Amino acid sequence: FSSNTVFCSFLRSNFLVCPFCKTMPRKKSVKKIQIGDKVLTYGDGKQVSDMLDANDLYEKQDFDGLRLKLEQDGFLFIRGVIPRDVIAKAREAMLLQAFKDESIITSDDIPMDAARMNKIGNKFCDGYCIDGISGSETNERDGIDVAAWEEIGPSEVCQAVYNGSAIQTFWTRLFGEQSTLPLVKQTFLRLMGSSGTVQHADYYYFKRDTHIFSGNDGRNAQIAAKQYFES
Repeated sequence: FSSNTVFCSFLRSNFLVCPFCKTMPRKKSVKKIQIGDKVLTYGDGKQVSDMLDANDLYEKQDFDGLRLKLEQDGFLFIRGVIPRDVIAKAREAMLLQAFKDESIITSDDIPMDAARMNKIGNKFCDGYCIDGISGSETNERDGIDVAAWEEIGPSEVCQAVYNGSAIQTFWTRLFGEQSTLPLVKQTFLRLMGSSGTVQHADYYYFKRDTHIFSGNDGRNAQIAAKQYFES
């Protein structure tokens, strides 16, 4: 079944009628999505489209190409800059402490890596948002080992993710030796339930803690965004 499915998908992209399915190719669905207070269309390539990765350039170590793509697209999406095992160690440290706090549930059938948030009565435990510098829980939630989290947040195992050699090397090669360092002052380590982290932009922190924006850059960006939505 899976082989035919893949083959049919290929045929649909090259023929009007698939000889296996005997159906006309489907149009890519267009749907409305809400971002903030704006309702936009996704799927037609006009307002919101898929974020495509730049791993082809990264794997070739083509940083000139990456800088050009950043200039053209306004973002870079790259998978695997930080080694998986480095991330796994930090994740394990946080999950283990959440387990000690009785915020997550594990069992023989539910390993630590697939743990779920504990439920007390009709309410699930809150997620965590740990300051990477102080280790404090920024939501000031109750019932957790504050001292333990204050050690975990700025620990070597966590800093290896958000300020380790992998990200430092990438940052330097992309922006140069004199580049702004990664935003260690504004690093938050999160453990979330099924809701995850809602879509948001941290423009304020970027502007306050770097020299990327200056003068009227921020205001000009707001004006340009307003003109785009009104067009």
